[in-house]
Order: sequence, then structure tokens, then C-alpha cells
Amino acid sequence: MGVLQYLCYNPFMLSEPTIDRNIVVLFDKKLTNQFIKLSENISSVIHSKINLNLNDEIPHLTLYMTKYPAKNNNKVLEKLKEISSHIKPFKIFFNSKSLHSTGTVFIDTLFNNNLYMLHSNLVDTLNPLREGLYNKDELNLPSLTNEKKQSLINYGMWAVKKNYTPHVSVGRIDIKESVKKVLDLLPNVINYKTIINKIAYVERGHDGTCKKILKTFKLSGGSK
Repeated sequence: MGVLQYLCYNPFMLSEPTIDRNIVVLFDKKLTNQFIKLSENISSVIHSKINLNLNDEIPHLTLYMTKYPAKNNNKVLEKLKEISSHIKPFKIFFNSKSLHSTGTVFIDTLFNNNLYMLHSNLVDTLNPLREGLYNKDELNLPSLTNEKKQSLINYGMWAVKKNYTPHVSVGRIDIKESVKKVLDLLPNVINYKTIINKIAYVERGHDGTCKKILKTFKLSGGSK
């Protein structure tokens, strides 16, 4: 079979390249190091799949994580630039810790309407650009409800809109571990705050980690 015939009939050539991306909030040096320290507290005692660091598992808060056709990368960037130009900086607070059913250890964000609206705006604007793609391996996450599976299919992310739970992941353990044992490795009182003045477009790594920062966008709404 000639080269041209091979290209025409090779089924592997029919699939378009895809990219795993996340739009996130990053933090200043002090808060970033605090989250890394919490992650180290967990991994020093219990095996954790998430080990936060400054290189390839960067602390972050997810706004919208999904998969896109690689051909739409520039379109996503254009939309992020447009959205960020209309959003003003705002404060968020972290006030609690929890262990999710997936085994992920959360530092939870206090509900914030500005954060929720930014998340919703990103989902509504970028969802069409994924052209139906999503990370199918996430359908097998432990304790994922049918509603959240449908959200994954419809939006490319299972925790969107009313299911959105803003947080920073500081560890991921075997769910058989004692909840109390894990949470006792973290401070009794969580009281962190920060100002969100930019968002970042990053490469998604394993277990939803932030592998690489690709581009940042300043929140400039209202600026002269």
C-alpha cells in the first residue's frame, strides 16, 4: 500500500489532536507556599497522588477544566482575553477543609458571587469550543452521580454551575483512609484570603493538576 493510501485508510489519522486545559486562579508567593506546605504535610504521612510544587503541580483554583480540539486553542485564548477585560478584581476567602468522595483533599472557598459568575461566564463562553470533547476517564470517578456524569458530558467538567465547588486541591489519597486522620494533618482553622486580579490558561496534568502555565490574563474591567 502506498503512502497516500496509508494516510487515507489509517484510522489513527482520522482523530484530530486534542489538548487538556484548565482556566485557573493562581496565587501570590506567600499563599502558594502555604498550599504547598499543606500538601507536604499530607504526603509526608499518607501516600498522595497530588504533591504540590512550583514546577509541575502548581497550586491553583479551577475555574473551568476540560478538553478542546487543538485547532480551537487560539479561539479559547481570544475568548479569555475578552472575558478578562470585562471583569474587575475581587477578593476570595478560604475558610474550611474537606475530603471529597474522590479522595481529593480540599481547602474550600467561601461562596463568592463574583467567583461564581466568572466561572459561569467561562463555562457558557468556552463550552461550544470543546465540540463535545470531555475526559472520559472521569466517568469512572468514585461516587460520581448520574447528574454529575451528565454535566461532564454536557459541559466537559462534572462540577459546573450548581455543582461548582471552588477549592484548592492539596492532596489525593486512597479513599479508604480515615477522613479524620487526613484532615487532622491540616490546621484546625483555615483563614486565607487573596485578591483575584488575573486568570491563567494552563496545561492540565494528572488528577487535575496544573502542569504548566501557558498564558495569564489580567482582570481589567473598569480600568481606564
